[in-house]
Amino acid sequence: RKGLFGHQVLADPNGFYIFRQNAIARAQSLVDEAISDKRNRKMVQIFDELSNSLCKVADLAEFIRIAHPDRNYTNAAEQASIEINAEVERLNTNRILYDSLSNVVRNADIVPTTATDDYVTKLFLFDFEQCGIHLDDNVRREIVRLNEHILHVGTYFMYGTTKPRIVLKKEIPEHLWKYFSVDNNKLVISGLQNESNNSQLREISFNQFLQYDDHQEQLLLELIHSRLKLAKICGFNSFAHRAINGSIAGSPEIVWNLIDTVNNMIRHKSQNEFNYMLKLKTKETGDSSTQLMQWDVPYYTHSHKIKKFGHDITQSSPYFSIGNCME
Repeated sequence: RKGLFGHQVLADPNGFYIFRQNAIARAQSLVDEAISDKRNRKMVQIFDELSNSLCKVADLAEFIRIAHPDRNYTNAAEQASIEINAEVERLNTNRILYDSLSNVVRNADIVPTTATDDYVTKLFLFDFEQCGIHLDDNVRREIVRLNEHILHVGTYFMYGTTKPRIVLKKEIPEHLWKYFSVDNNKLVISGLQNESNNSQLREISFNQFLQYDDHQEQLLLELIHSRLKLAKICGFNSFAHRAINGSIAGSPEIVWNLIDTVNNMIRHKSQNEFNYMLKLKTKETGDSSTQLMQWDVPYYTHSHKIKKFGHDITQSSPYFSIGNCME
């Protein structure tokens, strides 16, 4: 039988181990080629293939981690994603590899190149310098450690955002129990019930599923502090400065200006839409004193789309499965 995306090795979750190890082995082979005195290909070609060999596995693994219904597959994909990202960070602090690339930028390649080749080569060099390649060995090892730590903490935090909430039955009105999975004297709240026409169900689901979680807060704080520490080590004022450096955005200040500008442009239109949703809720409930709450917005947005376009997207979604969309 065929595996995921036609890869026979991914016919089984355990195949992700082979998949990632093959990618890492290929990456090492390309690194050896890049630093070899006998290199006969453009440096930019080698780096492009190196980047592709790792990123295509990381991207596929990340997609499966998020989208696959089988927990065995998502766990295997998550581990593959972590290992590939860790390999990328190790390469980003490989001084010998950096020196080989830097030499090409300074003194030109031993193989004829185009202007585009030279520009892309400089971009690869820039990525190296973002990761503190100019620092001493101990600091570079700390950067690798921090990147791996940030990756793990971020993964745990994201997992926690979708984790079902377990509450005692007595905390939920009895007439709503039928909407949740039951576990002895507890209820499992696995989502927000955004499209339910029961306002009480929407409110309770919203408040319970998004309730304060001390563990999540600790993970978030650890993520923020670790990112700041990484940015400082690499010579940036903040993680935002490091993430945006070299991009079209330019600086965090420009990003904030863009956000403020867009916010001011759409504020009036957004308020009109909220007012319209309030009218819909007032008409539906018959209560002129009602207010539009956070858990109401997705519901009235969805119901208005159905009325306006005469179509419920849930009726057509079976025709747009992941497999069909990929084809």
